[in-house]
Amino acid sequence: MKYKKKSIRKKYKPNNSEKITPKYSKIALIGFRGAGKTTIAKHLMRYWNLELISLDDYIQKENSSSIESIVNQNGWEYFRKLETNALKKISEINGHVLLDTGGGIVENSEHMSSDEKTNFLKTNFFTIYLYMNDDKLLSRIHTLKNNKQRPSLENSQNNITDILRRRKPLYQKSAHAIVDITDTSPDEAAKRIVELLKE
Repeated sequence: MKYKKKSIRKKYKPNNSEKITPKYSKIALIGFRGAGKTTIAKHLMRYWNLELISLDDYIQKENSSSIESIVNQNGWEYFRKLETNALKKISEINGHVLLDTGGGIVENSEHMSSDEKTNFLKTNFFTIYLYMNDDKLLSRIHTLKNNKQRPSLENSQNNITDILRRRKPLYQKSAHAIVDITDTSPDEAAKRIVELLKE
C-alpha cells in the first residue's frame, strides 16, 4: 500500500481539539517482540483521538497477575488462552480503539488456531504489521533478554530465530498494511501510519 509522507515539525504536539479520528474504529498493531509496538502506539496517541489498549496490560489487570507470573505458573499455552479471550472482548468494545498486541498474538491457542486468529484480526481490526529486518530485530531482542517483565520465548524446541521464522508469514497474512520501521524513529513511524489511515 503506497502513501505520501507529510512533513510535521518534530516537536509539534497537537492538542486534543487537533487530534483526528482514524477512519477505522478498531486498529491493531502487530509484530515481533522488540519491534517497538508499544512505543509507536504511544506516539500515535499524540495524533489520534481514540482509546489505547495494551493487550498485555489488559490481561494483567483481568487476572491480577503479571505476564511473567502467568507464564511461569501456568505455561505459554494457558497464557495464549487468556490472550485469545482478551482479544475477543476488546473487539466488542464500542468506540475507536488502538490495540497494542503482544508478539505472539498470531500463535495457536486452545480455542483458536493461528489461521483462525489471522482471520479474526483481519475481520475485526485494521491490522498494521510493524516490520523490522531480522538483524536489527534480533539485536534489539538480545538487549531485552534481561527484562524480567518479559518471560523467555525460548525453550529446548524453539529458539528466537525459529519463532521469528514461524511468525513472519502469520503477521503478513493478518495485515491490511505493512510498515517497514527498520530505520525509522518511533515518531516518524507514527506519522507515516497517521498518513496511511487519514480519511
